[in-house]
Amino acid sequence: MHKKLMIAGFMSALVGAALPQALLAADGTTPPRMNAADIAKAPVTATLDLEVKEIGLILGGKSGKGVLHFQGKDYPFTLKAVLAGAIIGATKSNGTGDVKFLNKLDDFPGKYSAAGAGVAVGGGGDTSSFQNDKGVIFTLKAKSTGLALNLGFTAGEIAFTK
Repeated sequence: MHKKLMIAGFMSALVGAALPQALLAADGTTPPRMNAADIAKAPVTATLDLEVKEIGLILGGKSGKGVLHFQGKDYPFTLKAVLAGAIIGATKSNGTGDVKFLNKLDDFPGKYSAAGAGVAVGGGGDTSSFQNDKGVIFTLKAKSTGLALNLGFTAGEIAFTK
């Protein structure tokens, strides 16, 4: 039994490490590499509001909807994501975020990835950063309700809605 748990944990970690990179590299492009200081100094080019539901047990999923506020206009979007790692529980989150390196609207939708950790017990806060395949980065500050532990990787896609 112990060996099976170790193997399952190892496989989850392996999938979690490979999944975001595989999804971002699917079109043959990779976003530019930046360090934390470069990202912190970059100007905020847009903001967003996001509502997300998450559920998982080792592997999980997220779905949500939000609004991008860019150059004085609002653009609704949807988010669908896969989670891999040490994940258990279910939460609902509402958050706001700062978007950086968004020069044109067409650069916002796409494949995003993030690595992080979070705990929600009844209610809690979390900050996560996501980067897409075009170099756009957003940092989401969210408040969660529910019960969950998340230590792993997230890879997903954002698409505009009408």
